[in-house]
Amino acid sequence: MRLEEVARSRLWPGLEESLRRQFSLLLQTVRGQATVTRVRVVILAAAFLGTAFYWYAPAALDVKAAALFEVKKGEFTSKITELGELRALESVTVSAQKDLPIIYLVPEGIDVKKGDVLVRLDPSKEEAALEESNAALQVAQAELQKAEKDLEAQRQRLLAE
Repeated sequence: MRLEEVARSRLWPGLEESLRRQFSLLLQTVRGQATVTRVRVVILAAAFLGTAFYWYAPAALDVKAAALFEVKKGEFTSKITELGELRALESVTVSAQKDLPIIYLVPEGIDVKKGDVLVRLDPSKEEAALEESNAALQVAQAELQKAEKDLEAQRQRLLAE
């Protein structure tokens, strides 16, 4: 129940109508003063917040004038960047007989002609094997020469006997 209703019903049930009217006016005045006080507090808070915002807000950015350029007639290149997948109309699979590291590969997208080098493989393993084979060949040739000399020496001994 509101305060006014409590006052009318319980406190002074037998008061004359004029007293009740005066009491109602008094209650309205008290309520009006509370409303005025609330309005004053809201206005004061808004003024305080506005002042604080004015002083502590970051400064506006400096706007620079747009640069001016002379327009000339010329070539216009349009570049479109888009995600996707490209596939060649014709493709060739190239494979090597040996599994060697690749030291050069033709860049993708370059036109090649017959006879152009597409891939260079690292020859170091093959060169080492070649040197080893050459050394073994020299050893075998030296052994052959020694065997031929021994054979010739044996023939000479057999003929001498």
